Amino acid sequence: MAPTANENGRPLAPPPRGGRRDSLSDDDDPIRDDDTDGENEDSNESESDSDLEIPPDPAHEEHMQSLRRENAFLLHVTAEQDAVLEQMRLRISEIQEATSRRQRELEDLREARRIRETEAGKKAEEERQGNGEGCQPPETGKRSGDDDKDGPSPVPI
Repeated sequence: MAPTANENGRPLAPPPRGGRRDSLSDDDDPIRDDDTDGENEDSNESESDSDLEIPPDPAHEEHMQSLRRENAFLLHVTAEQDAVLEQMRLRISEIQEATSRRQRELEDLREARRIRETEAGKKAEEERQGNGEGCQPPETGKRSGDDDKDGPSPVPI
């Protein structure tokens, strides 16, 4: 007979279902020892599920139809957004190419301007060195010794 109390006199917990407490060891499986690979349990469930006939639930079907409509709408919106994004990518690419062309043109114009200014500077320098006189006032028709009615003009005309 199994003991009903411990050494302090307190009652023991009832034995687990399906067997006696002292007959179980640490490696015994009290649930099911005959099913070692789990195949038996799965096949029983699939057979029992296919045997069950679940009546259609109109509320569930309506909800599923609503979800299908929403999904179709979202797929449509996503496709439209993808198309717009692709157009934007193409436009961005065109703008970048145009910007690169304009930058090259601007660099070419700057180089042409630099060359033109350099040539103009060299030409001006040559003119200054060739004359040696620098800037002179223009010659007038009167000479400093000429007399006219008013006399010599103080400022050449």
